[in-house]
Amino acid sequence: MTTEGDDRLLPNSPAAVAGILAGLERDRAHAAAALEPDAGLLYATWGAAWSVGFGLMFAARWPSSPIAVSLGVAGAVFGLLLAAAVVVTAVHLGRTMSGLRGQSSSAGRMLGWAWLLGFGTFATLMAGAGRAGADERLLDLLWPTGSGLVVGLLYVATGAMWSDRVQFGLGAGILLSSGAGALAGVPGVYLVMSVAGGGGFLLAAAVIPVVSRRAGRPR
Repeated sequence: MTTEGDDRLLPNSPAAVAGILAGLERDRAHAAAALEPDAGLLYATWGAAWSVGFGLMFAARWPSSPIAVSLGVAGAVFGLLLAAAVVVTAVHLGRTMSGLRGQSSSAGRMLGWAWLLGFGTFATLMAGAGRAGADERLLDLLWPTGSGLVVGLLYVATGAMWSDRVQFGLGAGILLSSGAGALAGVPGVYLVMSVAGGGGFLLAAAVIPVVSRRAGRPR
């Protein structure tokens, strides 16, 4: 004969079943978090690259800049920062996606191809514009703003597809920054992309942990 208190110890009691289900849900949440890319890390990496890189480009082109840096040095440092960000992103996503199979893995590959095709097409368009005789100052304006257009559209589309408000907001912010940079001209465009574009990435990186905690996801 069991008492009411003993029911909690029985395998088929409501309390035991609830405990098992809660444990399974915690395990599922931790497994999903382990397979989910660390968006905060990626946003912070690209935010640092954009903020410093575009900032140096602005300093190199602004006649009254207190930072003495040549355009060649600024461009080289910016290129290294972008290359480092690409490596960090590729290694991190490679390790994360290695545990995925089926539809998730296929979606990840297609998204990767979308980025490659987007920037490959943009680089081709810029090369064509240069061969057609586009002014060098115009090309200086189109490179950062056009890149921002590609990045912003991809983030907006991906955020809308996955109902990710942070990613959608980041993409929208980059699009607005690119538009404002185009109106600012050269060298103002570099300052806008450094502060608003790079700053948008850093803001998204800071927001991600807050959003994860509110959603109850381990991060």
